[in-house]
Amino acid sequence: MSATPFRVADAPAIVIADAYKRFVPVLKARLRRLFETWGANYVDGRFPPA
Repeated sequence: MSATPFRVADAPAIVIADAYKRFVPVLKARLRRLFETWGANYVDGRFPPA
């Protein structure tokens, strides 16, 4: 047994959640930039913009 605070079975979910938290702001920034180049309004994070 390792001394980690979570079970090995829980590791994938934790890794996915961590990657998700890092990736989402980048994705949102890219989407916003994409909509701005198209001349569409990117309003409060909705997809597609309303």
